[in-house]
Amino acid sequence: MDGEVVGDIDAASYVIVAKGGVVRGDIHAQEIYVVGWVEGDLWAIEVDISATGRCDGDIEAMKVNRE
Repeated sequence: MDGEVVGDIDAASYVIVAKGGVVRGDIHAQEIYVVGWVEGDLWAIEVDISATGRCDGDIEAMKVNRE
C-alpha cells in the first residue's frame, strides 16, 4: 500500500507497506513486508522489515527478518 492509512488492517494473506507508505494502526496478516513506516503493532506468521522499513510498535511473529 502507498499513501497513509489510519486504522487497523486485517488481511487473510499478506500486507506490503511500500516505501513512503504509512500505517497508523495495527496490522494482522499471515505475512507482512514493511518498506515504509508502521506506527502500531504487527501480528503475523512472518514479518520482513527492509533497510528503509520502520515499525514503532510490538511485533508478534514466528519469524522476523531484518534486511
